[in-house]
Amino acid sequence: ELIPTWLCPNNPLTAVYVRNLIAGILERYPSRAILLDRLRYPDWSGATVSVARMLTCFCPYCLRKMEQIALDTNFLSHLLESFLENPHLLRS
Repeated sequence: ELIPTWLCPNNPLTAVYVRNLIAGILERYPSRAILLDRLRYPDWSGATVSVARMLTCFCPYCLRKMEQIALDTNFLSHLLESFLENPHLLRS
């Protein structure tokens, strides 16, 4: 499921977007320093915090990277779905 607040680090357009965003901010608000925070994870302000939205990304770019390191994406997906249904599964 697409998460609108995520910027996937494996998506080649993410770096272009962030560079353009920073250039636009600096053009409007000149500054000597910029703090980048939460490029990967969704909003933690309390408005939309959801465990399901912060576990991992399964976009085509991330799937390709996972497959390159021989990660079993089907197993991982099943494990995360099971965890969402019953968060106590991982407690021992």
